Amino acid sequence: MSSDPSRRARFLNVMVGALLLLGLIGCDGDSGPTGAAGPPGPSGPPGEPGPTGGGGAGPVPTALQVDITEVSIEDSVVVDFLVLDQDGYPFSHLEQLNFTVAKLVPGTEGNSSAWQSYINREEAPGEGPWPGTETVIQATTESSSEGALVSNGDGSYHYTFDLDLNAVSAPLVVEYEPELTHRVGLQVGGSFRGESLPAANAVYTFQPSTGLTPEQDIDHRKIVSQESCSSCHGNDLALHGGGRVDVDYCVTCHNPGSVDAQSGHSLDFREMIHKIHMGERLPSVQSGEDYILWGFRNSPSDFSDVVHPQDPRNCLTCHDPEDEATPQALQIVEKPSMEACGSCHDDIDFVAGVGHPATNNSECTICHKPGGFAGDVLASHAIPGQVAAQRFHFNLLEVIATGQNEIPTVTFSVTDPTNDDAPYHILEDPLFGPGASLSIRIGWDTRDYVHGPAAGLSVTNVHQNATDNNDGTFTISVTGALPGDATGSGVVGMEGRAVDPDEGFQIPITGAVEYFAITDSEPVPRRQVVETQKCQTCHSRNDALAFHGGQRTDEVQLCAICHNPNTTDLARRAGDTVVEGISMLDGLPEQSVHFKYMIHAIHGSEVRDEPYVAYGFGNNAHDFSELRYPRGADDCLACHTDDGYQLPLPANVLGTTVLTQGNPADPSVHLKVSEASAACGSCHTNDLAQTHMILNGGVFDQTQEVLDAAVTETCSVCHGPGQIADVERVHGLR
Repeated sequence: MSSDPSRRARFLNVMVGALLLLGLIGCDGDSGPTGAAGPPGPSGPPGEPGPTGGGGAGPVPTALQVDITEVSIEDSVVVDFLVLDQDGYPFSHLEQLNFTVAKLVPGTEGNSSAWQSYINREEAPGEGPWPGTETVIQATTESSSEGALVSNGDGSYHYTFDLDLNAVSAPLVVEYEPELTHRVGLQVGGSFRGESLPAANAVYTFQPSTGLTPEQDIDHRKIVSQESCSSCHGNDLALHGGGRVDVDYCVTCHNPGSVDAQSGHSLDFREMIHKIHMGERLPSVQSGEDYILWGFRNSPSDFSDVVHPQDPRNCLTCHDPEDEATPQALQIVEKPSMEACGSCHDDIDFVAGVGHPATNNSECTICHKPGGFAGDVLASHAIPGQVAAQRFHFNLLEVIATGQNEIPTVTFSVTDPTNDDAPYHILEDPLFGPGASLSIRIGWDTRDYVHGPAAGLSVTNVHQNATDNNDGTFTISVTGALPGDATGSGVVGMEGRAVDPDEGFQIPITGAVEYFAITDSEPVPRRQVVETQKCQTCHSRNDALAFHGGQRTDEVQLCAICHNPNTTDLARRAGDTVVEGISMLDGLPEQSVHFKYMIHAIHGSEVRDEPYVAYGFGNNAHDFSELRYPRGADDCLACHTDDGYQLPLPANVLGTTVLTQGNPADPSVHLKVSEASAACGSCHTNDLAQTHMILNGGVFDQTQEVLDAAVTETCSVCHGPGQIADVERVHGLR
């Protein structure tokens, strides 16, 4: 064909026209059937990579969940783990972590099993105001900058330790024994977008020789659970700068043999934790020594004034063999040791044989075993009054004559739940002899108790003065009539203690309440905003919540009868600390002991700008200004019901008396703080907070008549549920 371009163009035009003509001619015929589908064509070329999922461009996470998915050990330890944010999305931007690896050494010759870290260092005490002079060994961590950290871009990571487990020789020889249980732990650190990442720990426990995990019944020394710690500490158990939050991670470093160089104290978890919780009860502290540990950059942590909120003999609070999370908790019974026992009883020198005959752990169970001379650990730590208290129960059976101007009469019994609820004959039983005390108290009305202690109806010495109904029940009338202006509903409370006639110890009996109608058609209970069971989580049962000589125990609704809005400690403010009616401890003539104000003030002592001092029995001052609350004071749910902290408060809630003006029995003349301001102001005591409350309707020095007629607090406009600064949000509850 000619190469002339014009001729080629004309030829192409002719061909295209011919094809079009043939197509048009074909349209005149019948359509044939649809042919079969042809085979799929080949795949096209790959497109451009998409963006990384999850945290690639997201905000700073508020929480991280880390799970170690696999660990392998050859020469190095290799860890695979997954990181998700609070919404379950992968987070792929970790750059700084710390890792631990430890083995569980079985106990021999009476010793319990113990974790031993492969990663250790030497610490010299240096020069400073501490007693330590010797260089010691401490377990420590490996930084991710030492090994090889790889982010896979989907929230999963791969880390290879720098440590060679087969060659650990300095500063301590640690032999790799793959048949023993091992634990690898990690700690999240660093920042993202200029903000610190939330704390997170993870552990993986397994047997390297087989790959078995705790679910397959390998020994893993689980004698205390994270839930046990969190029950008192909440989410505030964040140590070493806030990065270490998991007890299973903590024990990988806090091994026997780890020592604080500055103080010389052991950092073994069982010794250290026992000593911290003993605090001011430690014999060494009571003899004048301090219990101080020197931490990061030699910062001192003085635990000498710690007061555990329950009797430290309550071993099962932390070590509960009935808890599925602590399957080895019975080791505290089966393997008592000089280290564990000596941590609390630190006036005993076991090595020198001073204060106790045993000189090694193999001898402990000669005496400390079931049926042994001293009983096992749990038996020897039993609290007699607490054990005996389980044999008593108050039953408020009937309240009659509860109308205006009537004298209430109460029918009740005291029974033994451990003996088919057999009734006690309180008029004759020696358990209710000298030293025992039973009382009945009446309060009204249940919208908010209005009477002061002097106006409340009560009867004491019930165990001496009640009428025997000859059927295991008793009846008694209170010492006065309900006023003619009493309205609504009331409460009857029963309180008291028994006494062991042989040993003489007191037995605190859990209090009881029952509600009755005055002018209501049916009894209306007082609002339930806190839960006694939550109080018992930290304070235990029939223990630290047994107040007023063990007379009032374990029932917050009983406490509220007397600790009502009109009550102060005026009648108790006397003695050496009070001069001309003013306490030298807080500069006040009286202090509110209204339950909501008092409890908030006690537990919020660390955030208050003013001390909270309440005077009690015997004119004794109780100064709570140095109290250490073990969790954040803003954690309302530690005590409250799910919605018991919300604003606005119910109608008819009364203001809190701050000044009785010399007339405690006449609440009408009391100067009060308005109801919401009293609750918030119990913790937020500074001038700025008070000014904020005043600007939003709160008052701090008016009578109840003025509060009812002219005061409207607008707190709930901002702090109510769902509002811009609701209590849940500002207290970090969600």
